[in-house]
Amino acid sequence: MRQQPQYPAGSFQEKLAIGYFFADALSLPLLPLFRRRIGLRIVSGKMFAAMLVLIWLGIGFREDPFSAAEPDGRVVFPYATLLRPELPSRPGVLSLVIIVSCLLAAREAGARWRELRRGIPWHTYHRGISRFECRRFRPGTAERRVEPIIAILLGFAAWYGVSTALGGWLIFAGLALRAVEQRLYVINLRYNLDTMDATIDSQTLDEIAQQFQPQQTSPVINDDQ
Repeated sequence: MRQQPQYPAGSFQEKLAIGYFFADALSLPLLPLFRRRIGLRIVSGKMFAAMLVLIWLGIGFREDPFSAAEPDGRVVFPYATLLRPELPSRPGVLSLVIIVSCLLAAREAGARWRELRRGIPWHTYHRGISRFECRRFRPGTAERRVEPIIAILLGFAAWYGVSTALGGWLIFAGLALRAVEQRLYVINLRYNLDTMDATIDSQTLDEIAQQFQPQQTSPVINDDQ
């Protein structure tokens, strides 16, 4: 496992890493819905904690959290005025979807544990195989491009037809998933390139070392003895 880089406190890189942490937490509940064979350490406490927060938000909101104002004129939500009043909020729908995702994640975790006991190897940090994978796609295309687009489109559909709470989460989760997967793609690409360079350097050093090795000659046999 590669070590995470340590950034100076307060630096831009540290702030960016914190942003990626929250983006990952926002998008993790999407994985059980969109993928299969998720690694054991991806189906972890962080994923379930993010799910519990979303379930709590969905159950805790009242049915009209996006209404523009109270009768006395007080705005009850910061961006409430951006929403049409006829849009259905239905935050319970968000909780229901997250509960389904939680059950799928628990099933994935149970399947990985059973495979582990039977000696079937599977990388514990594997982020899963996309259900939208296609032979026409290059490796990683479904995870980096197709899934975020599908999440965003479903989010807009849910926003205007089912639940603004569910739609809002799907839209932001799709954007977060795109950012996280692109970052992981760049990290893995750099790691593979570094590995290739190290292999080439090792081969070059072996060739140089062989040039300086003394030539082994066969012993001379004296026929007079």
